[in-house]
Amino acid sequence: MWGLIIGVILLDLGVQAAQVPNQTRVTSLVQEASSRANAVFVASFFFGGAFGSFVGTYAWSKWQWNGVCIVGLCMLSIAFAIYFKSGKTPPSVLRQGASRGAETRIG
Repeated sequence: MWGLIIGVILLDLGVQAAQVPNQTRVTSLVQEASSRANAVFVASFFFGGAFGSFVGTYAWSKWQWNGVCIVGLCMLSIAFAIYFKSGKTPPSVLRQGASRGAETRIG
């Protein structure tokens, strides 16, 4: 039971730690419309969480843990496919380029 409690706390800390820099990045992309960009970000984040909860719960009701794991792997695969197809440079590479005086890209 303690493992579950600690796992949930760590998961929540991870989500919060990722949300703050993502929100900062989104609001810095469109300076003149940062409130609208933030609203779209928060709504998308909420919709993604609700959709993931629905699909995960449905998979649990039909196939138990095997279904939940398959749904998780499918979502991860879709995210990787979108990321690699976009051809964007990871943010850490952009920061390294900026420190060398290279031109940086946003997005």
